[in-house]
Amino acid sequence: LVDCSAEIPPFEVYNVTMDTLVGMLGEKFGIQVKVETDVGKPFDRIAIEPGEKCLGCVAKLAKKRGILCTTDGGGAFVLSARGDFSNSGAAIREGENLESGTAIYDFSDRFSDYTTHGQMPSFFNGAQQPVHDQVGSARDKNLMRYRPLLLNCEMWANLDDARIRAENECAFRAGSSTRVNVQVTGWRHAGGALWRPRQLVT
Repeated sequence: LVDCSAEIPPFEVYNVTMDTLVGMLGEKFGIQVKVETDVGKPFDRIAIEPGEKCLGCVAKLAKKRGILCTTDGGGAFVLSARGDFSNSGAAIREGENLESGTAIYDFSDRFSDYTTHGQMPSFFNGAQQPVHDQVGSARDKNLMRYRPLLLNCEMWANLDDARIRAENECAFRAGSSTRVNVQVTGWRHAGGALWRPRQLVT
């Protein structure tokens, strides 16, 4: 799904949910889809650019709905909610299992105000003309300096879609601005289980 092109002639589908589309893309590769969150209502229309990578096609939908695309470690494609973490019950402590660690604090890609612009086609809900200025906004309250960022929605968007897109961009950039990288002793924590993605660790 990462490397290969999406093959769904005639390169557009109508009234399908996100998990259905991922299933259509992954079927030829034998990839199972697991749904761990509400994927929302069906998309009215999804256009796929010829040559577009499967994951690229899914990523633009995930941005619109605020869904995290990941794997379960066994080859399945997982659709989950952003910020949906489980508690591992594990701890990383200096002198016990912490070999080394670094922290990165980089706010260069973070902005104070996010505004997304989108539109709907002329035939949406009986409208005679395209519905322009479907605008959504979000604010990063931890940035005091005025730093605006304008974004175009990757696909058709109504007011709710534009708002969610702005909120997710704000949250993603805030989360990416602070990172901690640690090297631990071994593949398993003290409880005997493997270290897994999306788990909270003390």
